Amino acid sequence: MVTVSKGVPNPRNRYLFLLDAALLVASVLLAYVLRFEGFSWGPLHDYTARVFLLVAVPLKLAIFIRLGLYRRLWRHAGVIELEEILQASVIVGLCSIAIGGMLLPWTGLTPLRVPYSVLLIDALLTTGILAFPRLMFRVLSGNSKSGGVVETHRVLIAGAGAAGGLIARELQGHPDLGLLPVGFVDDDKAKHRHRLRNLPVLGSLADIPRL
Repeated sequence: MVTVSKGVPNPRNRYLFLLDAALLVASVLLAYVLRFEGFSWGPLHDYTARVFLLVAVPLKLAIFIRLGLYRRLWRHAGVIELEEILQASVIVGLCSIAIGGMLLPWTGLTPLRVPYSVLLIDALLTTGILAFPRLMFRVLSGNSKSGGVVETHRVLIAGAGAAGGLIARELQGHPDLGLLPVGFVDDDKAKHRHRLRNLPVLGSLADIPRL
């Protein structure tokens, strides 16, 4: 039986949660610094920024939790996880625009709206905040998996489709298996001279002896 935990389930992802919280605050402040070319924003913008931080950052973290970003094994991250990061970035970006550009000034909680340029910069920075530490964790985990010297064999993968891509991903992510994928073979000539998982499709199955 497989159980799925909710929220922020393990210490490693709790640290990631705290890192996200700190970086999300820094993202808004940096967006203001870039927008106003310094730290002098004026008292009205300063108050607006503080209220926006108090509302937007907890909401962003709640969205990340709801989307399951703290229930992922990021050392195995791939294209699907990258799509989830982009999806989360779009959602929180739209929420930030709704909060800072409309909700706060309309409700009278702030004297001004958050400048749209600040919201745009913050949205772009948020994408980097989500992607960079997670992908770095994937890279560092991949580099540290093998604890000893493993005899490596260069291998071709038959089939440059979805299944072949999954095999290549597993072999690339587990160097301790001693199998180094160097390319694909596939009888579909339309795939020849293209790349999958950054590996070339070198020819057809009949070309295996030559290759």
